[in-house]
Amino acid sequence: LFYTEGSTIWDRNDNVMPNGAGLLGGASSTQAALIVPKPGACGIYYVFTTQDHMQNGDFRYSVVDMCLNSGFGDVIEDQKNILIETPCSEKLTAVPNTNGTDYWIITHELDGGAFLAYSLTPDGLDPVPVVSTTGSYHASNCMIGPLKASHDGTKLVCATTFCASVELFDLDATTGVVSNPVDVADLYSL
Repeated sequence: LFYTEGSTIWDRNDNVMPNGAGLLGGASSTQAALIVPKPGACGIYYVFTTQDHMQNGDFRYSVVDMCLNSGFGDVIEDQKNILIETPCSEKLTAVPNTNGTDYWIITHELDGGAFLAYSLTPDGLDPVPVVSTTGSYHASNCMIGPLKASHDGTKLVCATTFCASVELFDLDATTGVVSNPVDVADLYSL
């Protein structure tokens, strides 16, 4: 339908969507963009973006309506680059809620030790996250690195490049709570 690298959104014919330029994702962010359908809304998609290590660490979203522009999509002007949280790391993943409808959009704060899980429902994005303070503290130089969920949505793995950490966590996809950190490096030293 469309694609992005966090700064521009192109339609399926490789044309920049109306209002699709000027997204505030980072050009070199580990996970610069994530596209998630709005639950229960045909043709509406949230595009989440993270900034890279050369920027502030803003976590934002923009909304695409695929019913506009003759079915090629349009970024809704007053729903573009909406700030969710700052500062955050370059980590970003989505996990289906166990209710079978909603999603958890998960990132990690920067200069802190908390995961932030935002609920995306048919009503939109809840701006108040489920906060799980667990695992390593991510200092400002620990911004780079991915966050990935297991296929069944029960585990998260979080890595930081410059801080050389890889941790495995449990995820409760009903509540959005992240818990039980395991240092993967310790597993190899046994």
